[in-house]
Order: sequence, then C-alpha cells, then structure tokens
Amino acid sequence: MSGVGKGNKKIGTNRSKQKRQHPSDFRLRLMNELNRSSVMAPQQMAPQQSIRWAPPPHVPQGQHNSNNQMVMAMPPPPPRPRNPRPSHQSTQRRNDYYGPSESLLPRSSMSASSSPSSTLIRTSDFYINPSRHGEMRRQQRNIGIRDLQAAMKHGTRRTQRGNGGTTTSIYEYNGITYIVNDSTGTEITSYVSRVPLDYKTIP
Repeated sequence: MSGVGKGNKKIGTNRSKQKRQHPSDFRLRLMNELNRSSVMAPQQMAPQQSIRWAPPPHVPQGQHNSNNQMVMAMPPPPPRPRNPRPSHQSTQRRNDYYGPSESLLPRSSMSASSSPSSTLIRTSDFYINPSRHGEMRRQQRNIGIRDLQAAMKHGTRRTQRGNGGTTTSIYEYNGITYIVNDSTGTEITSYVSRVPLDYKTIP
C-alpha cells in the first residue's frame, strides 16, 4: 500500500508541473489561431465571382483613353489635284440687254489703231450699243451696222476728251467715221468722211 501511495504522489507532482506550464502554451496557441483566422476570414467570406472581360471602350479620335494616352487621329487625305485643262468660256456677247463685252469695248489706253487682238475676233462679234440719235444719223447717211463693226475691227482709233470730262473713241475706216462713248460703249454718231474706193471689199 505504501508503494501505491508513493506512485500516486509522483503522478500528482507530474500533473502539477504540467498545469504550471500549460497556461503559457495555451496563450501562444490561442494567439496563433486568432492570427490565422483573421487572415483567412476575408478569403472565406468573399464569394467566388467569375471574371468577365469587357470590350475595349470606343475612344474618339484626338482624345485620351482610360490609360491617359493620347490617341492620334489619322491625317486627312491629300487634296485632289486641279484639272489642268483651263475652262474656255466664251466672253463674246451679241446684241442683247447685257451690254457690250469688256473685251470689245473701246479703251482709252489704245493709241492710234485698234487692238492687234481684234483681228482674232469676227467682225460680226463686235458689239454696237445703238442710241436713238446714232441710229437716225446712220439711216440718213446710209451707214450700216456692218460698217461700224468693220471700223472697230480694222480702223484706226483715237481718243478725244470732251468738255464734261467724257472720253470718246473715234474709229476711221474706209471712209466711215464712227464715234462712241469710251466709258459706256454707247454709239454717239457716225458719218461718211470720204467716198471709199474699195467699199465693196469691206469684210
């Protein structure tokens, strides 16, 4: 019996020693468990979500995208070359209410003869802006429109300034004198200065 009691005493002493060491070990173990649970708690609570990639957003030309990068716009296409062929438009005018063409009006800058370029224009294309007074004088003196046109094309020309500052052009050809207002191109008068020798040869 004495042996059994001694054995129980030894066992009791060992348990008391284990109880003395247990609180410190328990604290360390508890702290480790708390740290581990705090790290794993967000991962366990977060639900699993499937990742979906959205299509890239449309970025207008010349603006910034989501990464704050400048998107350069494509340069515009080069302009088309012009048509090398010049537009030939007739500047000749007939006897209508639009008035005489600028190229056919007498100019004070011309000297003693008509313009050399007038030979490239047909005689019938020269514009005569008739007036009532001029038409009456032509009928009295038997002068036709063709005679005035021939004087403008082939005749000599001289300018004369009137008292009111009006400049007149005087054309002389084949015995016919034709006087016209230099600024408006209106017929003033016409007369026969001499009997033409080659009257029938007027083109």
